[in-house]
Amino acid sequence: MRRMSQFISLSAALLLVASSFLPIFVEAKTLTVCSACNYLSIQEAIDAAQPGSTVLAKEGLYEESLRINKDLTLKGTDSKKVKVTGAEKDRSVLFIGPADITVRVEGLTFSMSKKPETTKGGKYHDLSGIRVSGGAKVTIVGCSLLENKNGLSVNPIAPEWFRESSGATSMSPPYPTPEVTVRETTVSNNSSQGINLLSCKGTIRNSKISGNNTGILILEVAQEMGVKDVQVSISDNRISDNGGPGIFSYADLEDVEGSNNVMEGNGAELGGNVPGTLRKPLREATKKKIVFTGEKYPTLQHAVDAALPKAKIVMEEGDYKGGITITKELTIEAREAGAVIVRPNKGHVISLVEGANLRLEGVKLAADGGAYGVQGGGTAKALIEDSNISGHGSGLWLIGSTRVKIISSDISRNHWGMRLRQSSHADIEKTTIAKNQLVGIELDDLTRLRSPSIEIRKSTITQNGQRGGILLKPALKSQAEAVIEGNDFIENKGYGVSVGGHSCGLSLHQLRFQGVVEGRDNHFQGNEKGSVCPTSLDFLMKKEGGKFSGK
Repeated sequence: MRRMSQFISLSAALLLVASSFLPIFVEAKTLTVCSACNYLSIQEAIDAAQPGSTVLAKEGLYEESLRINKDLTLKGTDSKKVKVTGAEKDRSVLFIGPADITVRVEGLTFSMSKKPETTKGGKYHDLSGIRVSGGAKVTIVGCSLLENKNGLSVNPIAPEWFRESSGATSMSPPYPTPEVTVRETTVSNNSSQGINLLSCKGTIRNSKISGNNTGILILEVAQEMGVKDVQVSISDNRISDNGGPGIFSYADLEDVEGSNNVMEGNGAELGGNVPGTLRKPLREATKKKIVFTGEKYPTLQHAVDAALPKAKIVMEEGDYKGGITITKELTIEAREAGAVIVRPNKGHVISLVEGANLRLEGVKLAADGGAYGVQGGGTAKALIEDSNISGHGSGLWLIGSTRVKIISSDISRNHWGMRLRQSSHADIEKTTIAKNQLVGIELDDLTRLRSPSIEIRKSTITQNGQRGGILLKPALKSQAEAVIEGNDFIENKGYGVSVGGHSCGLSLHQLRFQGVVEGRDNHFQGNEKGSVCPTSLDFLMKKEGGKFSGK
């Protein structure tokens, strides 16, 4: 019996010693924050919380810049009464990531009360209500993101301040894919984007997005970043009164889906590479022909929505507000050429998205610094004839696989006359491209495996700005193409035609033009920097013509 007692005592002692080397597991629990609670600040509670815990913030104003780097639920008792304003001028109010964590944020307001400051060199731009990075999976429910630069920003790469503070100053692909779900949330009055999604998975449902510059902006550089499975779904939201587009996407068309979004009063409802099914039409389509005077229909968008596919809208003389999104085959023509002026509502005059096939005839798209006269994306098509596009940031700006034919028109006094990116194409004939502040036509797709292209014949390109008549920018992978025949290049401030690069006065990190230029029988006169650059393009002046390849 004595030996048994000694054995038990020894075993207990060994167990006690061994237990001192084992990790201590603390059960996940709720940590409450308030002026009379154990935790006076939200970040203090976040730091103390075990993974899987809930931090509950009671009513109050919290001047903190928060960071979550563990599995956690951050919850407020009432989004109208629990407000986080940020303590640092150059960081987001809440940063989540970059670890592979799962986070839920519910029932708080995030609003940047301090005016952002840019450090020397302009390096910090992490100025969102909520910023999500890395492989974080985040659900945002019942929150308000108000009066920030961006309401919500999602980016695989962590912001620079975090990389510097953590010592991870150099990051290289492949990057993880962040995921974010937004439900029943208000995103309003942010000075840039309401929601900014870069190369991520995103779901946005039953939310209100209003009063921002752009409502939802979708960016994608997945090919270069190694990000996989990019997909954004947007449905059942109210998206209204944003200065630019309600939804705009540079991503591939198949990466964006959704339906039944109520959209009204935006600079344009949709833009870029998006399906037309995202928006709920303002009217049922029943009309084969509409005579538009601005009386029967509250806006031109109402008339566009009321028109059946292949219908015609005849516009009577007048000066009208545009900002229209076209998602179908449609003709819009002036009763009398030159007697109809359509101006931007706030941003674009006409936005062409997937499904659009527009014939525009005899209409003047005029602005005083508006964003775009015509913006095209997806596989949209347009024929523009006997029309005038002037006074915009860009007269035409085309991305995706947009195809536009322009005949006997005038594109003048814009910043860019035309700008083409991705795989867009323009066929231009008997058109004047004049007095555009920066450049007549620019093909520019620096980082994508795409090839924008133009064919321009029997046109006049004159008195455009420092980048000249036609500029094909050098690129990493893109192979822009141009056919230039029988045109007049007169008195442009840059070259008549150039392919950019250091030798032609355009500094782009020594990128090399890899596209193709061919043409013949063009006339050059009085272009300040010269007719062509490089000089190997001089075949453009000869009747027999030739071809230049940078491949």
